[in-house]
Amino acid sequence: DLEIADAGLRDGARVRVPTIGGEIALEIPAGAEPGQVLRLRGMGIRDRVSGRRGDQYVRLATTDGSSSASRASA
Repeated sequence: DLEIADAGLRDGARVRVPTIGGEIALEIPAGAEPGQVLRLRGMGIRDRVSGRRGDQYVRLATTDGSSSASRASA
């Protein structure tokens, strides 16, 4: 989970994300929702047979720990 302030989810943001190959800059799209999953193509674990890297997935969360389900019920 990548914790981001509500304003960063609402307005979009650029954040640093750790990957196996090192940190990268990730652009969070404006209007992103808590629980939304972003795919980082080619940033995951290397396949032993093909040698190609898989994908890394990043789940967005708010810094206050709320989720879209808990906000919808409030």
